[in-house]
Amino acid sequence: MQEAYLKAFRNLGRFRADSTVATWLHRITYNACLDELRRRPCSEAPTEGAETPCGSAGPAEIVGARLVVAEVLAGLGPELVSAVVLVHGYGLDYAGASRALGVPAGTVASRIHRARSQARRTAPLAPEEAASQAA
Repeated sequence: MQEAYLKAFRNLGRFRADSTVATWLHRITYNACLDELRRRPCSEAPTEGAETPCGSAGPAEIVGARLVVAEVLAGLGPELVSAVVLVHGYGLDYAGASRALGVPAGTVASRIHRARSQARRTAPLAPEEAASQAA
């Protein structure tokens, strides 16, 4: 986030108002995240102190779920990951994600569909599902 803020501050004079400030900031943040993903190996586990999802799950379940999500996302291309993160992570609608990514809303929808299809094929089964399939 710090890198995204710095990039936004440094490039504030280049903002052309072709879009909303929010869309412009989302794009800067998206590009900063892509830069970070290129620098960091995909196999890194979540770091200690990172925000944890709310709920009653214990630390083992949270870490396990994060690792599964990271594994599934690592198997997707950057275009699919960016669409999933903007829609499911940031809660943008398809129109907002399309503005942030610079692609039509239909492209965002197809990327989400492809990501979900690939995730279903590659996601490891939950222990209870694996047991029921083995029986």
